[in-house]
Amino acid sequence: MLVLGALLASAAPSFGGIALGDTRAAVIAERGDPLQTTSDGKKDTYEYVSPSGDAIQIVWFTGDAVSTVAMIFSPIPRPGGSEGTSAEGITLGEPLGEVPKLDASRIVSGSGDLAKDGTVRYRGEDGGIYEFAADKTRTIVGLIALEAPDGATAASPAPAASPVTIHGGTSLEDAIVLTGSDAAGVLAEHVYLLTRKCGSDGRWQFAKQSLVLQHGRSYDRIDATCSTGGEARAFFFDVTATMGG
Repeated sequence: MLVLGALLASAAPSFGGIALGDTRAAVIAERGDPLQTTSDGKKDTYEYVSPSGDAIQIVWFTGDAVSTVAMIFSPIPRPGGSEGTSAEGITLGEPLGEVPKLDASRIVSGSGDLAKDGTVRYRGEDGGIYEFAADKTRTIVGLIALEAPDGATAASPAPAASPVTIHGGTSLEDAIVLTGSDAAGVLAEHVYLLTRKCGSDGRWQFAKQSLVLQHGRSYDRIDATCSTGGEARAFFFDVTATMGG
């Protein structure tokens, strides 16, 4: 029991199925292909739809390791409502007036009143630093983020240990791998199309969808047309892991 307790105590803080310090390869194995990748020269980001389909999940990497994980409440209402992405008793999307009172001894910055402060930083029971931010337009909890404590070494500055493959959806063999619930998969497909430019600063628009079953796996084929120029192409998504979820 002492050994088990020590292992649990040393586990890296995690949020949305991703732990601080996870490698890029580990994140892709857990969450599938990112819908979008960006870089500012110092840190890289992967963007996903959360497993429950109620948020956009953003993962920051320093070198090859996760340094921050954030969830932003989706602007697109999920059919049936949110499943409740939560951390430290606070739920993404809940009204600001219903946010539970935080333990004052663990507040890093802010008064603990999210409606008043707009942003509160809080030391979690797992040792990670959580940031809660208000969406004042919708008067809800709009963002929850997890990052390593100041001075922690959860994120390695070393370069990626090995190349990772991110699929582009050009064929069944190159299908974009999606995970999570069925609702998450549907939202991910729409987010992917919205974030791909085409033509003269155009965007891909959904035309039709068909299900392809091959080699024991399930694929969505999305036929789309460009909003400028009329170019047409198909996008392929591997939705095997979302079927029935």
